[in-house]
Amino acid sequence: MLKAIIVDDEKWARSIIRTFGQWDKLGIDIVGEAEDGLEGLNLIEKWAPDIVITDMEMSNMDGIVFLKSIKEKSIDSKIIVISGHDNFAYMKQAIHSQAVEYILKPIDAEELNQALEKCIKELALTKNISTLALHDLFDQEVIEEIIDVTKSFRSILRGTDSLKVMPLLSKLKKKFRNIHQDQGVLVRLIHDYFVPIIRDEMMDAIKNSTMFQTFFEQLRVDVTRGLILEEYFQKIEKLMVTGIDYRCNQIRTSEKPVAELAKEYVDSAYKEDISLSDVAERFFISKEYLSSTFKSHFGMTLGNYILKKKMEEAAYLLSLGASHKDISDQLGYNDVTYFYKVFKRYYGCTPGEYGN
Repeated sequence: MLKAIIVDDEKWARSIIRTFGQWDKLGIDIVGEAEDGLEGLNLIEKWAPDIVITDMEMSNMDGIVFLKSIKEKSIDSKIIVISGHDNFAYMKQAIHSQAVEYILKPIDAEELNQALEKCIKELALTKNISTLALHDLFDQEVIEEIIDVTKSFRSILRGTDSLKVMPLLSKLKKKFRNIHQDQGVLVRLIHDYFVPIIRDEMMDAIKNSTMFQTFFEQLRVDVTRGLILEEYFQKIEKLMVTGIDYRCNQIRTSEKPVAELAKEYVDSAYKEDISLSDVAERFFISKEYLSSTFKSHFGMTLGNYILKKKMEEAAYLLSLGASHKDISDQLGYNDVTYFYKVFKRYYGCTPGEYGN
């Protein structure tokens, strides 16, 4: 959750701000209230809030001195000024303090929430705020599109054909070209969904390729600073291609038999929805040859080895009390009914009967 404080000498005004703000929806927690700037500074020191909402006319320390103090202390909170006066001196100080918005009383709920959304957008480019806090800035349809398209990269990123990267990224670009929200925030959201997929599927490059590690970290920094979509897609394509090319080179120059390389890969990836075809493509060989050489090395086909790994993990998860749906999801089965059938065929009983 983002943290916010309210600084206003009028209790009713603080109450209206609390009532009008869509705090839960926007992922914001009001951590404190103050009656003047002096109390406000104490709250800032205690909580380091992301957002400060302040009045200008207050006793002890008014809004002008309060905002000057914030700037002098290099506090990077986003500021929303709410004032009962269209006062030039107040507005000048608000501008000098880089306030996100200057709202006149009586407070309008829509105007307040638009200002809060604007704060979140700016914070997204400078702070590591949660993906959930960004969700509410976009339609659910957009979020689902991002999830679906980024998921579709898994099979490509675990493979060895870097030529497949650009067509899929082009498809992604077309989908989000006409979204009107701030592009830097949209990029941040897309990247938040890409990162775990890249970590899952390209761990070999993350662990062993200095070039990939450098690109990955630089992209994180660039996204934080702010990128437009076109820039982001150029950089993420370079990252993905670098990782896949690294893997190709490792496979081609490895002295290990391909059966051993395939076994090592399955041991790390069996929880995904992988098949004999996926593994064969990864190692530049036919399905028939891979199945044959794997069986000669390990006494079973690769398909049976994948099944063995999945079923042993399923039995282990059942012993921990995991639900059948969770086990199915964790092992890459998109349909729990299909998981039931596979489990029963392998063990001769259903998951519910197993261990009884």
